[in-house]
Amino acid sequence: GREYALHDGEPKAVADAIAEYYRPRFAEDAIPESLAGKILSLADRLDTVAAFFSVGLVPSGSEDPFALRRHAYAVIRILVEGELSLGLNAAIQDAVRLLKEQGIPVEDKTVGELQRFFSERLRYYAQEVAKLRGDLVEAVLARWQAGAFDPRDILVRSQVLQAFAARPEFEALVIAFKRAENITKTQVEDKVDGVLLKEEVEKSLYTAVCAAEEVVPGLIKDAKYKDALEALVKLKAPIDAFFTGVMVMVEEAALRRNRLALLVRVRNLFRQYADFSKVNAEQT
Repeated sequence: GREYALHDGEPKAVADAIAEYYRPRFAEDAIPESLAGKILSLADRLDTVAAFFSVGLVPSGSEDPFALRRHAYAVIRILVEGELSLGLNAAIQDAVRLLKEQGIPVEDKTVGELQRFFSERLRYYAQEVAKLRGDLVEAVLARWQAGAFDPRDILVRSQVLQAFAARPEFEALVIAFKRAENITKTQVEDKVDGVLLKEEVEKSLYTAVCAAEEVVPGLIKDAKYKDALEALVKLKAPIDAFFTGVMVMVEEAALRRNRLALLVRVRNLFRQYADFSKVNAEQT
């Protein structure tokens, strides 16, 4: 393909991309070197996997006659090792849309099946190649599954989280978050009335949460994940003091709602990074 492209007068960059887009051909093969080669390989593989899924040719068990797992794994490798950020959910939806525009009928469930299929390949890469803990990967994946699903971001975020998991205060932090998560499972209200903050420990937690809310979203947006976790770790002491010093489920309804709203703020703040309820605190 490369030689034909050069013969036809195509630019060298185009010819090189045509030569590279077959890579990786197997698990240990190199990914394309050029950006054009990476993009071409990604587009071809996404289209291939989506097309087979659309006609019901989905791998099952050990059966994968069209090497769709290899194609999906290659997509993950190119994005992660090629340091490319891509919202894979949107890319999958685009691939399905293009199939429909060509007159190929695609069932509504196909998009979800494709998302799960690529998620499984990412899980494999994260645990077997990057050697990341499964529970930490699941915690980060849960944050992304309903959104952009950026494999490279998920992997980087999981790596930083695993480094933090080795810290002595991490287990207690996860336990504290799970307490907040469990008590607020059915709660969505996060408006805290400062007048109803009666105890010093709840005032201190509210102050700490407000301070964290000022910095954590921006740090995460800028992919400064270590700094974001450092900011969350600072909440450990005020969270512990809150649970020790006050009763949340008091009889007075307004006070109870206010304390629950404060814990919802804690929960939502942590969820911006990952779903810490999926972290196995005993492994830390």
